[in-house]
Amino acid sequence: MKLIKMSLVAAMALSTAAMAEISNLKVSGDAKLLYSTTESATNDLFSQAASIADTAFTLKATADLSKTLKAGVTASHVSTLGLENNLVGGTFSGSHPGTGVEDFTVTTEMWIAADMGKTTAKIGRQELDTPLAFSETWSVVPNTFNALTLSNKSFENTTIVAGWIGTGNGGLPLATDGQFTAFGTAGAYAVGAVYDNEKSKTKAQLWAYNALQLADALWLEYEQGMSDLTLGLQYTTLDLNSGVSSDAAAVKVGYAKDALSASVAYSQVGKDAGAGYNFATTTAGAQSKLYTEAWWWYGQVTLADTTAMNVTLEYDLTDSFNAAVFHTMTESTAGASDLTETTVALTKTYDDVEASLVYIMADISGIDQGDTVQLYVTAEF
Repeated sequence: MKLIKMSLVAAMALSTAAMAEISNLKVSGDAKLLYSTTESATNDLFSQAASIADTAFTLKATADLSKTLKAGVTASHVSTLGLENNLVGGTFSGSHPGTGVEDFTVTTEMWIAADMGKTTAKIGRQELDTPLAFSETWSVVPNTFNALTLSNKSFENTTIVAGWIGTGNGGLPLATDGQFTAFGTAGAYAVGAVYDNEKSKTKAQLWAYNALQLADALWLEYEQGMSDLTLGLQYTTLDLNSGVSSDAAAVKVGYAKDALSASVAYSQVGKDAGAGYNFATTTAGAQSKLYTEAWWWYGQVTLADTTAMNVTLEYDLTDSFNAAVFHTMTESTAGASDLTETTVALTKTYDDVEASLVYIMADISGIDQGDTVQLYVTAEF
């Protein structure tokens, strides 16, 4: 008995010592409810057949393992809560396995990072934010990547980034059941430089990508602030291994003062059809980083030989609500679908709860897509 007691004491002491190495443990997360309903020739707004919905509960934990090592884990549980039985006809994310409405849990992040002077190495499952490979946040759960990234801040106002992206779970934006598959077809290398000088109001970034067995890509972006105005320029190229090449360019003029902000943007995509992945996250129809990107109908702005324009107006009353209007128009001479989309969004924040009511009108190739009403509710903790 004495030996057993001593063993238990030793085990507890070892456990306490191990836990002592972990410091600055932070736990956070959120709960989301997303609902959308679209009028059609056969279904009325708010009818079960015209509506979709999803919920997600996300828990995130980060901790310092030592003076140089950090780690993080994020898991999300996605559920319809049985809403399809009487209120909606489908899911918002389109990611549910089995019958298409089954619950699923996905580990979207599991990484470890090491700080070595002015260089940080991060390996594992993680969110990315680069122009042609990034985590989309408009759905209940963002897509993530299994990757290795290195970032260095040796130069003032500049971050140098290099990385390998092996797999991802991108879909709509999340693949069914959150499953990870090869990014592109065999992974990709990326290297970039990001310059951000708050004093001169100058931002610039240059990125180069090599998606093995798929394509090479380049992204350049420059933004300059001038009093209440901002001028932005974007240029990107995409060269597929099949021999097809294309490019896209965009310009934006923005204005911001007090509670009002506004911008006008214009873009043009090259004429070569079949350029593949729409200058987005290697998924046709995915969201892009172009200034002219539509609010809801992704994939139209980045089609071959497409001219697009976007006008955005936002008015932020901090103590009451935020009102925004987004208008996007596209036109293509290559026979692609032309889009006209107008979105009005009202957002209210109360403590840690944010709710947005959204109204969307869209027309594609002269065909009315039906009025859409959406509700986004996020409670953070």
